[in-house]
Amino acid sequence: MQHRADFDMPMQARSSADSRETGELRQETPRWVLDVLDALSMADQGCRTRADYVNKVLEGHVRAELTRVSLIKSVAGRNPIVSELVGGQHP
Repeated sequence: MQHRADFDMPMQARSSADSRETGELRQETPRWVLDVLDALSMADQGCRTRADYVNKVLEGHVRAELTRVSLIKSVAGRNPIVSELVGGQHP
């Protein structure tokens, strides 16, 4: 179980200090959202639990965002204005 102090630590400090392959995500969620997630997890044959379904959704979202970031970095490498906006150095 995590101590409350871990939740007060900045996200980047927490992730760099934690060497586990998994972690725990906790937050208050509206009941209707949980009910829909439960229904979606039951409808998805590959997911046995709400947590399985949420992890699947989060992983898909993270992969899509990483693709977006790599495309932006690609443009930034060729465009001095974009490079400057994202904090990079243009040659």
